[in-house]
Order: sequence, then structure tokens, then C-alpha cells
Amino acid sequence: MVSKWMPLLAGWILVGCSDERGDDERRRPREQAQNAEGTLFGTRGAPSADRCGRISAWSLKGRDDTGEYAGHLVVREGGAPRFVRHVDYAAEVRAPDGKRVAALWTGAATREGRGGLTLAVALRGRDFVAEAVGHKRSGDEPAIVEAPVHATLDESCGATVSFSIGTVRHAETWTATEDTTNPAATFPGEDRREVLVVPPLAPNEKAVLFAGLASFHALPDVSRYVGRAAFQAARFGEIFDRTDLQYYRSNPGTVRIHNKVLDPIAIAETIPRANAFGRTLAEKAALADREMEEVFTDRRSKCIVRSVADWGGLQPSGDAALWQGLYVVSQIERHRLTGSPVARQNVLNALDCLLMLQEIVPDKTQFARTIRTSEPDLGTLWRRGVGGYAGLDWHVGGNNDMVNGLFLGYARAYGYLCKPLEREPAFCARIRTNARLLADEVVIARERSNVLLSNWLAAYVSNGLTAVRYAAAAGGYWLGIGPLQQELAKLTTRYGVYDSSGVHLNFATYLTQLFLAEAQPLPGQTRASVGNDLRTVMGHFVTRFAPFRNVVFGLYGAASGQCAACREDVLWRLRELPIPKPTFAIDGRLAPGFEIAPFPDLPWKLDWTTTDRTLGLFGRPLFEQAVDDYAWKNSNREYRGGGGADKRAVSDYVFAYWYGRSLGVIGPAD
Repeated sequence: MVSKWMPLLAGWILVGCSDERGDDERRRPREQAQNAEGTLFGTRGAPSADRCGRISAWSLKGRDDTGEYAGHLVVREGGAPRFVRHVDYAAEVRAPDGKRVAALWTGAATREGRGGLTLAVALRGRDFVAEAVGHKRSGDEPAIVEAPVHATLDESCGATVSFSIGTVRHAETWTATEDTTNPAATFPGEDRREVLVVPPLAPNEKAVLFAGLASFHALPDVSRYVGRAAFQAARFGEIFDRTDLQYYRSNPGTVRIHNKVLDPIAIAETIPRANAFGRTLAEKAALADREMEEVFTDRRSKCIVRSVADWGGLQPSGDAALWQGLYVVSQIERHRLTGSPVARQNVLNALDCLLMLQEIVPDKTQFARTIRTSEPDLGTLWRRGVGGYAGLDWHVGGNNDMVNGLFLGYARAYGYLCKPLEREPAFCARIRTNARLLADEVVIARERSNVLLSNWLAAYVSNGLTAVRYAAAAGGYWLGIGPLQQELAKLTTRYGVYDSSGVHLNFATYLTQLFLAEAQPLPGQTRASVGNDLRTVMGHFVTRFAPFRNVVFGLYGAASGQCAACREDVLWRLRELPIPKPTFAIDGRLAPGFEIAPFPDLPWKLDWTTTDRTLGLFGRPLFEQAVDDYAWKNSNREYRGGGGADKRAVSDYVFAYWYGRSLGVIGPAD
């Protein structure tokens, strides 16, 4: 059986005018039924049914277990009537980050008797946050809490209403109004949809795959989903949620909780959406840039960090070399577009760190992953800097992923600072030295997968016969790897399963190659031919990953014209990313309707019985994910993670924004 399925794996949510007939005996059973469901009638006595039957909006004031509130209720007629209820809580009710709190309910509305109306309230008892602000979901909370809300209008078509939703009691006073500009009246409706992004499997293909994955399907986290229709359909999808963008643009200091039982976690888990939608892309970029400069950069080493602990300590990233190179690019583009002197200084600071990753290591065949201000405990991964690097520690283990940060950062910085004139001679000299060391001595840079870039970069920063020598080595390698890259690009995903981190690494690699293709010709090749080959490779990645909402390839696809829908989707993806990022513990399994995927992440590793490789079947918006320090390397279908109090770095947003601006995909007014 293994021989049959292994190749497949490898490819891969009553208000009514009273009846004035006075029949208390006939009314009592209905009252008792409503009370048994946790709701109570309001005042009796009513005006004519015709007059109140035309009332479709009420202002309201009330109180529940959270506090006092005021707002509006609107019934929308036509077809199946529906209601919208929006309330703003008193100023003393605040979200954990200080924002005001609002709540919005929607649902079916049924006119009864002589103008009567029942509101079918259904609120989620839990969603995607497992733990926040000192509170934790048990998983035993009801997924949906349902209770009809019924009242009797008085002579002015208002009402005094008491009802309970689960254990939460509400007491409200309603007053008829003609106001059509309130938040309930202007709510456009929920804008959330699921879209399938992979075709269905052929029956025989599915049978072979499922047989080979029997041990994965038997895992406790997977087995309870196996019998579900979505699992058996085996089609990955994406969730698009644009609800409340305009509300938050007008009310950035408020969180509006939609159709949820109001508790501390429900309030907290709405903060990411508010922080995602409450600012324009440009406003978020300004905030993210400032945070990178003031919060997420080690003052002494000038290296960007992964996070900042609640006690203020900087937490270095073992992947910093790659993020550092991308940060250099972002600030080059920021300075080129805006002329900001702060951006130019950021380029120099970030480049200084990047160069030191080689310079601080005594063994010139190696380089560091990142550098930090010295700490007492070195552990097993850190080494003390010596001589001019005293007071700094460096992280061992520079590898294939990290060296691509050096390639990209050096190439772009050299073109920015040193060509055609050297504006920063000291930095230019350091880049030349380090680039040649990469080609000549650094072990990982001399491995087969990196020979092209190490020599191509060395040729670019050199002159004369030295440049010719390096260019010849790069050109010879291009002849073999060029066609291979095109074929590999076609094999990056199958059945919707792919290595998201590897895809991002490919992007960084091709970004460097695209730059060098224009800046440094290869022997026997023209700039146009090399550039065209690379654009073809990039096009394969765009085709493969645009459906999965990949931001970096989506930006490229939009700019190159290879993906007509990419610009709109990338703009929405960037709108979804909260700034600042949330720190809550996420578990998507809590949410009603969650489904586990029938395929493991990275199935070719064959380690799903010992390593958690589960994925959600649907990719979720970024404000519902546990976003770490670099979102673009993560799978959309990761459904749990996060937690702790560390504040996460935002260089991912900074890079995507300024890269998108440089391509013309993102405008200054977006």
C-alpha cells in the first residue's frame, strides 16, 4: 500500500402589540412557555395594531450583568423580517486595551397577532480564543445559546422588557423612533463567506490517500471529525470576513461584539478585528514602522527581535537573519518613496546588524543567526562576542534559510548605497568583504543550492577580473538550475498541502535573483532572458498560492499582471492583520462549524503520529489567528497557538506594505 500512496503524498452562525381582547386564560400558556425559555413579557395594554405594526425602530436603554447600555433596535421588513440590535455600553465598561464596548445582535424577526413581534436571539457561547485576560474556555460552554425575546408594547409603541440569554439577565426600555442613522439601522449585514479553493478528489485517488493516512485519521484530534461530510469531501477552503470594516474606520476606539454571549473572552477576542480594521493600511504602516524602531530593535546589536516580554525584555528570533534582510529591503523602499531620514537610518542600522552576523563569528566559514545584548545565561545556542564585539552574544547555527537574508539584504543595500556612487563607503567595503566570504568560505553558502546566489552576489559587488570570475561561476550554475527551478515551482503543492515556510523562503530567494538579473548580467545570458525565466518561475508560484491568500506572491502576481484578483485580496489580507498583534491563546476547535483537514501538514515527513501535524480545513482571517513575529511564513490553516504576554514584532507587515507600495499595488491612500 505504501508504494501506491506515497507518490500522491509527495505531490501535493416578541416584540408585539398586545391582543386587547383580554383573554388572560388564552394568553397565560404562552407567557408560561416564554418564561420557561428564560424570557419575560413587558407591560400590557397597547395602541392600535395598525399604528404599532408600522413601527420598525426603537431606541433602547438597559442593563445586564456587564453594565448599563443604550442603543437601537431595528426590524427590517421584506421577505423574511430580520432584526438588528446595537448597544453601546457605558464608558466605565472597557475592553482590556481600554476600548469602549458595543454589542450587536442579528436574527429572524416574526410579526405576531395585531402587530406582535418575536426576536429569535442566537448567540455563540464560544469562538476561537481559548484563553485571554485571565479567563479560560473549558470547551463545555454551549456553542449556541438560543432564546426568543418577547415584549408587549405600551400605548406609545414602546416597551419595558426583561429577558435572559443563558444566565445573563437583561432589563430594557424601548422607545419608538424614526431615526435611520443609528448603528443598527446602518449595519450592512454580516460579510463572511467560505470559499473552496481546491477541486474535488477523484474517488480512486481519495481511496488510496485515505488508506495511506489511516494512522493519521485514527489520531484522537482527528478521529472525531472523520465521519463529517466536510472531512470526507477533502476540499480545503478559505474564510473571507469583511464585517465591520467601515464601522471600525469610524469607531476605532470601540470593540463591537457580534452575536456572542458577552463575557471577558468574547470582548477580548474582538480586539484583533478592531485593531485590524480601525486604521487604514498607511496608518497601520506608520504605527508598525514606529514599533519596529522603538520597540522591536535591540539598541546595541541593531538586530530586530521576535517579541518583547511583559517585563520589557527583548526576545531574539532564531530566524532573525532572514527577517533582517527583508527589513533592509522594506526601509530602502520606504526611503525611496518618502524620503524619510528615519527610514534611511533604519537601513544603515539594520544593515549593520546583518553584516555583523558574519563579522562577529571567529570562524569565517560560519555566520550567526542573530545577535543580542549580552545576557548572563548563554545556554547552548549563544556565544560571547570578543574584542570589538564584547557586550554582545551571537546565536550559532546560520543555515540555508538564514543565508538568504544575507543575500537579499546585501544585494539591495549595495545597489542602494554603493551604485553608481558610493554614498556610504565604509558600509560598501564591508558588503564587498562579506559577500566574497560567502562565495569563498562560508560552508552553507557554498552548498549546491546556494552557489548561484553567492557567486552572483560576489560578482555584483566586485570589479574587473574578480567580477568576471564570480560571474562565470554563477553563469555556469544558472544553465543547470534555471530549467530546474521552473519544474520545482510546479510541484510546490498538491491537494492544498504545502510547506508555507518553504514557500516564503522561495519568495525571498527569487526576489534576490530578480534584482541581480537586472543589476548583474550572467555570461552567455541576457538580462531579458534571465528575467523572463525568473518571472515564469514566479508565475508558477502565483498560480499555486494566490488561492491560499499568500501575501508575498499575491503582491508580485498583482504587480506583474499574472493574477487579476490578487490586488484586492492582498489589500484585504493586510487589512486583516492586527497592529498591534494579539497575544491570546487560540483554539479554532472551540468555534461552531470548525473542521479538521483529512491531510496532515508536511505529510512527506511521515511523522504525524509523533508530531502534531493537524490543520484546519479552512484558512481563517488573520485577526482569528495566533500571528507570531512573521505571519507570511505560516499556514492559514493553523488553528491553535499563541498565548503568553509577549508583544510580537511587526516586520512582516512593514515588509509587505512597503514592498507593495514599491510595486504600485498599494497606494498611499489605501
